[in-house]
Amino acid sequence: MILRGSQESITPMGRGAYDTTGVPKPPPPKPR
Repeated sequence: MILRGSQESITPMGRGAYDTTGVPKPPPPKPR
């Protein structure tokens, strides 16, 4: 929950950032 959106924009592997939280979530459709 820390700059999750920012990291997504920087890295094409946004789903990876969510994995770090410990909750496997699907790739959010947010091409920011």
